[in-house]
Amino acid sequence: MLTVKSLNKKINSQNILNDINIHINKSEVVSIIGKSGAGKTTILRIIDMLDKADSGIMTFNDKTYNLQNLTMKEILKIRQNIGFVFQDFNLFLNKTAIENVMEGLIVVKKMNKNEAFEIAKSCLNRVELNDKYNSYPFELSGGQKQRVGIARAIALSPSIILFDEPTSALDPELVDEVLDVIKNLKNSGMTMIIVSHELHFVKNISNRIYFMENGSIIEEGETDKIFNNPSNERTKEFIIHSMKNYE
Repeated sequence: MLTVKSLNKKINSQNILNDINIHINKSEVVSIIGKSGAGKTTILRIIDMLDKADSGIMTFNDKTYNLQNLTMKEILKIRQNIGFVFQDFNLFLNKTAIENVMEGLIVVKKMNKNEAFEIAKSCLNRVELNDKYNSYPFELSGGQKQRVGIARAIALSPSIILFDEPTSALDPELVDEVLDVIKNLKNSGMTMIIVSHELHFVKNISNRIYFMENGSIIEEGETDKIFNNPSNERTKEFIIHSMKNYE
């Protein structure tokens, strides 16, 4: 479904990603974990063409791309099939919830406003915001803003959704409402890559885990193995330390 091979990225001569290789199967939920600065978000941004790789190959929906030499046509085609949920919501402040969801449908999918409006309503209903169509971001809680972001992502009917720390900007009491929406997406068969420090959630929702450190993937495996019997000592130390923080 999606495979990335030999992905490398430098910023100011500093290695940010070192020979990254990942694969995600259809309807699979894969989480990338590790300390801040490990390179997790950069992987998501390169997959969604928000950042450019120095080298690497990506196969997505049976088409292979050289990440160093992409045409604008290729970039647009990839983005049309990927949803991205940002940790800081990234909503248009001057648009209502429904207008935020409609924007991608009109600009990317070239839909007319009436069709986009109906799809946007359906997506907001799906994340339980049927009473917030006409609310502006400043009128919404952090959890509600993030749910608008998720509605915006699913409105495009993407092949995969990327979540970049979807709960990190939320007050603790608002986290569960967003996590419940993500669980519902998994139950519907959505393919997802999740970057998160919420390890209890990661453990419960993920099929597989990648553990990163200093721009490299240190270990990869099924969720049960990574959490209960990791083969790398640094993975074990990270899991133990992170899980204690949530106790």
